[in-house]
Order: sequence, then C-alpha cells, then structure tokens
Amino acid sequence: MQEFTAVEHYAAWWNFEDNMKFTEKMFDYLFEKLTYAMSEALEGGVSLALHNKNQEVAPIHVLWGLIANSNSLLNQALNKMNAQKDALELEIKSRTERLPKVSTVTKENI
Repeated sequence: MQEFTAVEHYAAWWNFEDNMKFTEKMFDYLFEKLTYAMSEALEGGVSLALHNKNQEVAPIHVLWGLIANSNSLLNQALNKMNAQKDALELEIKSRTERLPKVSTVTKENI
C-alpha cells in the first residue's frame, strides 16, 4: 500500500502568495470531493444496515456502499478489471446478514 501521495504544480510568474492561494483552493476542492464521496459510501452502508436491521454500521456495510455506487473509485476499478461485482455484492450481503440484528432500528439510532 502506498505510504504517501505527492502533488506538484508549476506556474510561471507566480510569487509565493499566488502559489499558496492556488494550493489552498486546490486542497479545499479535493477535500470537498473526497468528503462527498465518502458520505455517499457511508449513506449506502447505513442503508444496507437499516435494511438488514443491523445494530451498527460495520466496514462491510461501507464496502457495499462503495461497490453499489457506480461513481465510486472502487466500482470503477472493479469494472476495469472485469471483476464479478454481482458475486462480490452477494457475498457482502450474505456476511452482513450474519451480523447481530435488532427488532427495531432507525437511521437516528444506528
């Protein structure tokens, strides 16, 4: 697994302040996009947990949220690898069905 990511940019005739403004805007944009993507995955995980009446959202729920979202990087990577996503989704759902259940669960108390 990769330990770090480097980001570089070059601009002719920019001073230090111009570079700092650009860098701040760039990271704001990246964090906003990543936060949105993660919130979509979490919402998908919550949805599966609610459907299965699981008492908490586990990492397996979030994994399903990433696979079910056609815009997620994981989904796109699986498509490029021609992976059998249907089989993976069934396995994930099977494992989530084995998690502890409660009689009543709502989005507020999950």
